[in-house]
Amino acid sequence: RWQSPLKSVVQEHGLFVDYLDMADKRMQHWMLPHPSDWVKDQENHHSVANGYDIGIVASFGSFIPARIIEQFPLGMINVHPSLLPKYRGAAPLQAALLNHDCQTGVTIQELHKKTIDAGRILLQAPVPIAPSMTLPQLLDATSALGGDLVLQYLRDVPRYQ
Repeated sequence: RWQSPLKSVVQEHGLFVDYLDMADKRMQHWMLPHPSDWVKDQENHHSVANGYDIGIVASFGSFIPARIIEQFPLGMINVHPSLLPKYRGAAPLQAALLNHDCQTGVTIQELHKKTIDAGRILLQAPVPIAPSMTLPQLLDATSALGGDLVLQYLRDVPRYQ
């Protein structure tokens, strides 16, 4: 089964990953998991006891309510697979391929409390698109770069605040 390179990078660094029940796409019932509910990471032999500092979403198709964003002391960031503001919203990789773009990229942005993909841009990096590139290849390239950019951001959060 295919696994996102971004998810792999996050898990390699011992960060907690949670998933949204797609029946609750508007996140009306979703709550932050309590840190005491986390399962101890068997490979890295640690767990986080003090809660959350920052929330991170990647290619997330649902609007995140302000009540959730505000629970993170350092806010939330989104990993978006385009060079925002180009291709805001859903299917940015498909749009880049359909429009025969020669490059796309990855953007790390703050989550905006009212509008999707309208937050302050924190980091961006380009990804070239070869004429023969397929969607899975582009997804792999942007996912890996997204993981690298998230780590760059996390290593120096105060710089981007």
